[in-house]
Amino acid sequence: MNSENLEVSKVGEFFYESECGKVRSIRAVEVVDGSVLFLAHDIAKHVLGVSNPFSLTRSVDDRSKVELVLTFTEGQNPQRYILVDLEGLRCMVYRARSSEVNRLDFINWVKQKSVN
Repeated sequence: MNSENLEVSKVGEFFYESECGKVRSIRAVEVVDGSVLFLAHDIAKHVLGVSNPFSLTRSVDDRSKVELVLTFTEGQNPQRYILVDLEGLRCMVYRARSSEVNRLDFINWVKQKSVN
């Protein structure tokens, strides 16, 4: 995925409540074409419970991830983030050795959120 062609239209946050009742925060951006990109760090740390998020993002195909400099909080300095599309997210979820959530439920939830 090429960051030069992406124009961010909206930044936001989704809240996923797992079957055990724990709420997990996942930051995301919507690009002008309507697709949603998810913050790889939030998926790895908050959803999958992986201690080293970079290890999962390394295995994601370059066509499914992008590195962008942006801010999620007004007044905060922009930072460099790795964002993944739905295919990249799916790759991360299935490559993780363990998961704190039901993988299929989480992927279905993400599909629903990325369409709305």
